[in-house]
Amino acid sequence: MPVPVPSSHDSFFTLLRSRNFRLLFIAHLFFGMAFWSYVLFPAHLQNLGADPFQIGILMGTASLSGVLVRPWVGHVIDRNGRRRCLMIGGTAFLLTQLLYLFLPRLGWELFAVRLLHGIGTGTLLATLFTLAADLSPPAQRVGGIALFGVSGQFSGTIGVPLAEAVIESFGFPALFVLSTLFSGISLFLCLLIPETL
Repeated sequence: MPVPVPSSHDSFFTLLRSRNFRLLFIAHLFFGMAFWSYVLFPAHLQNLGADPFQIGILMGTASLSGVLVRPWVGHVIDRNGRRRCLMIGGTAFLLTQLLYLFLPRLGWELFAVRLLHGIGTGTLLATLFTLAADLSPPAQRVGGIALFGVSGQFSGTIGVPLAEAVIESFGFPALFVLSTLFSGISLFLCLLIPETL
């Protein structure tokens, strides 16, 4: 006799009834609020006097380091657990937001912080998606990862207009402070989730 398969409607509410999945969903939302605001970062670099080539290099630096760190993250996740990577990635990402406040000009320091930004972002994203898979029952794993991804997309819908409003009213330093707050909330919520290894 075939085993009944739960409907997508049932799967959705089953996942949302899980405390740890809800924490992860909200943590990803706050991380995304900070992450997506950086689509406006080229305007800040332009204000610092960067030309289009320098802007491209500085933006690409974070993307490149975020990609290159992921094989290492996968190894650490499997060997040492998720929480260690959450701490490393979350702390690096949070520190990045603070350090931008103390970089009022172009220079090697800004390049270094962009590297750290990419490392933090790459580490967190890899770990967060791993947790989403861990916290979704095997029969609902695809749906669980998809549902988890909604929080990241929704954060962009909120984060970019919010960032624009903050910049227009208070400038980029206020955005960095707000991003630090969002990053801190995300890291705190992540650390409430028990190890899943």
